Amino acid sequence: MVQMYVGETENFLRRIKNHHQGKDWWTHFIVFQSEGSSLNKAHVRYLEYIFWKKAGESTQIQLMNEQNPQMPKLSEEDMADLQIFEDNILYILEAMNLGYFSGNISVQTIDTNSTEYVCKVPNTEYEATMIQIDESYILKSGSYLRRLPRDSFNKHNQGYFKKWQEITNSDFVEIIDDNTCLLKKDLEFNSPSAAGSMVKAGAINGLTTWRNKNTGKSIKDELSQDDSHQQD
Repeated sequence: MVQMYVGETENFLRRIKNHHQGKDWWTHFIVFQSEGSSLNKAHVRYLEYIFWKKAGESTQIQLMNEQNPQMPKLSEEDMADLQIFEDNILYILEAMNLGYFSGNISVQTIDTNSTEYVCKVPNTEYEATMIQIDESYILKSGSYLRRLPRDSFNKHNQGYFKKWQEITNSDFVEIIDDNTCLLKKDLEFNSPSAAGSMVKAGAINGLTTWRNKNTGKSIKDELSQDDSHQQD
């Protein structure tokens, strides 16, 4: 999970100097600049808000903003025009292999024959379902998540803890009871451990926690089996 700050400025050199002095966690920065007067202050703040919102929704980003940008009032025509800028920024980031904002995979891309893995929500009868697509692990809509974190979660894995907080407090989960909530959209993660941590509300080993829904074997068992077949 990558840590990210999203912001806008009229004086980039001054802003980056302030961040260098006041924030010790970052190593890289990316700047997008408009030519001439193609964007005004409200346009830039709108794009800031859009990408701040996308970062908060992505399962690959730990958002480091201390203050939340506000969406400026723009006409529908302005917002439609700014969609072009948004699409271009996303395209450039993807081309640079920095597609962290694409934190969700469309349902249409999911093969119905994909292997399903399940894990239990602690101390309940509920469970979650996950499938793997290439290097992505999709926590399926309809999965249940634990609402009460383990005491050690925030201490030992702050990145996953913050993302768990964002998910369980979002509008795409439904509260079932004091201990459990229901996920209402597919979420993409870069490891089975990350997906499992959202379910268990604590750090886990995803290779041993998730089990094949049909065979009951863990991902680790399946990988070991594949290695033995290759050796044969």
